[in-house]
Amino acid sequence: MREIITSTTNLTDERARGINHLAALGFEQTESAMLDDTTAHILAAENMQLPYDDEQLVGFALYRRCLWRQSC
Repeated sequence: MREIITSTTNLTDERARGINHLAALGFEQTESAMLDDTTAHILAAENMQLPYDDEQLVGFALYRRCLWRQSC
């Protein structure tokens, strides 16, 4: 397993599609239905963790110092 921890400013289209794919699976929605919401969460985050197994994205975490507080 390989893990990438990076800033969301370094997000590639391939990684964004992978995150959206996993989010759609998790919420039992289509990828097109999840795209706007996933994009909004990516833009709100400062960092992301992307674990890969055999070069396939198997999870993700999007986070920032403070999540969803007006004071941050």
